[in-house]
Amino acid sequence: MRHNAGHKTVYVWQLPVRIFHAINALSILTLMATGIYIGNPFVSSTALSATPAFLMGYVREVHFVAGYVFAANLFVRLYWAIAGNRYAQTRPWRKSFWIGLYKVVRYYMFIDRAHPHYTGHNPMAEASYLLFIGLGGVLLSLTGFYMLYEVHPQTFSFAMVSWLHVFTDNSIWMHYVHHWLAWVIMVFVVIHVYMSIRQDMIDKDGTVSSILTGYKTVDEGDHVS
Repeated sequence: MRHNAGHKTVYVWQLPVRIFHAINALSILTLMATGIYIGNPFVSSTALSATPAFLMGYVREVHFVAGYVFAANLFVRLYWAIAGNRYAQTRPWRKSFWIGLYKVVRYYMFIDRAHPHYTGHNPMAEASYLLFIGLGGVLLSLTGFYMLYEVHPQTFSFAMVSWLHVFTDNSIWMHYVHHWLAWVIMVFVVIHVYMSIRQDMIDKDGTVSSILTGYKTVDEGDHVS
């Protein structure tokens, strides 16, 4: 669809991708807030009865539900990385991906002045999502489920994650891994927001608004992927 002379609008992010992004953002924000409180309960209840004093219990319940939503959302996105359009798919095994990654890294390191244009995710963004949201999210979910179900070792749920024992027989380390992975993802989210706004301001391609509308504006002469 035409936008103006020399430009065109392209439908990039399909509805499932946009829904995934919204759910992922909300679940991560919820997990951040509740996780920080669980690690450092800076507010306490002075109520005499048990029900209103059960603040930590309520926060933990919200954290657990958000964790389930986050994990289920990852599985949906994994499926859509296969079933979605070319902008939703990921192909890190292709040679062109690594060549593109090399060029984008050189640009952001100020080695090359030429700005590689991508309609969808550029290879560096794609690689960071695979590493932090993909792999990091899976590890965060597994360690979280381990801590949740380790007090019920006879359940099927714990059996699904008990194999993590091969890495350590000390559950304290599981807490450490979960804690630091959460902080890594928090830092990634901040960088992700900054880079998205920066991209939108430099290229004026609607990067920020595209996650709501699905459409981006690209130069007709630019490389489209």
